[in-house]
This record gives sequence, structure tokens and C-alpha cells, in this order.
Amino acid sequence: FHEEREVTRRTIQERCESVAEKVRNNGGVSMVWCHLNDEGDTLEKMIPGAVQIAGRHSDEAKEEAARWFVDGGGDRVLISKPKIFGFGLNFQHCNHMTYFPTHSYEQYYQATRRLWRFGQDKPVKVDLIYTDGGKRMMRNLRRKSKQADQMFVDLVKYMGQELYLENVYEEKEIEVPQWMR
Repeated sequence: FHEEREVTRRTIQERCESVAEKVRNNGGVSMVWCHLNDEGDTLEKMIPGAVQIAGRHSDEAKEEAARWFVDGGGDRVLISKPKIFGFGLNFQHCNHMTYFPTHSYEQYYQATRRLWRFGQDKPVKVDLIYTDGGKRMMRNLRRKSKQADQMFVDLVKYMGQELYLENVYEEKEIEVPQWMR
């Protein structure tokens, strides 16, 4: 893992350039997910008009940025971390995101689900940006994705089985003793 972190830090410029190009090619609303402050700062400089929200920003600034991203109109790009905006928000107005993969399938899943929600009427495009040093992370994410899919299939299967339980109790007519009548 130490080597992966070293490669991640060493390739910030190249990975951010790739993200900036993907955002330019999208030509609309994009959500840009990063994990390091240096990534966010670099992306903010490379993507004109983008708004970055990091842990150092106030709660008010975070709320204002979320409102701007949802209701701002026109082309807009929000840069943040899954730890900040990756849970509970509805960004179904946006159908393009970039993501720097990590070993956390939960963060990736939740970040993607901010866009791919009820009410999303367009296909969601996810650009995963990684270097050769991130191939192990990608294998790990694919494995976790398959396991999560299988877990949901099994969950539905077992829930369906519970719906069809048969009554194993025998119904008998009870004879009331004479003294109770």
C-alpha cells in the first residue's frame, strides 16, 4: 500500500490533467471526486469556473456550493471528496463524474449513487482515472463490486423464500371441557 500511495502522490499532475480533459470534453455539468487536498487544489486551478469544497471550508460554504451545483444552471463543475459530499445528496441533475479509485468500494458506490438516483433521466458516465500503479486497486474494486452484486442477488432470493413459508401448524377443533361451559 505504501507504493500505491507514493505513486498516487507522484502522479497528481498527470491524473488531474486527464480529469480536466474529460470535464472539458463533457462540456456541461460534472462532479469531480478526489481524495487528496493537493488533487483538489490542482483540479481547481486546471478547470475554469470549478468550485472546490474541502474539509477546510465552513459548513455554510459547503451548503452554498451544493445549492449552486444543483440549482446554478449552465455548465458547472464541483470538486470534492467522497468523505464530504459522497453520502445522502441528490445530484441527479448531473450525469458525468470523474473518480480517482481507491480500495474503498463503499466510497466509489456512494459517490456514483449521488448521480445515479431516482429521477436521473440520462445515462451516467463515470470516468475512472488511474495509473498503472492503480491496477491492483481496480482489481480489488471489481472483486468487491461482484461480491456486492452477488450479495444483493442472494438477499432477494432469500427474501423471496421467506414470502412463501407454509403453515406447519395443524388446525384442530378444540373440545371445550364440560366444566367451562
